[in-house]
Amino acid sequence: MKDVIKNNKKIIIIGVFIIVLLLIGITYAYLRTTLEGQKEYVIRAGTLD
Repeated sequence: MKDVIKNNKKIIIIGVFIIVLLLIGITYAYLRTTLEGQKEYVIRAGTLD
């Protein structure tokens, strides 16, 4: 029974680690696109003048 719990702990830790990495990746990509979008918007607004 203890072996099963040990094996499951490894799987759970790996799963949590992967989920955290995915969340960080999604957040990073989202922030990068929004920041780039704002920059582009500012550049376009500047060229209109």
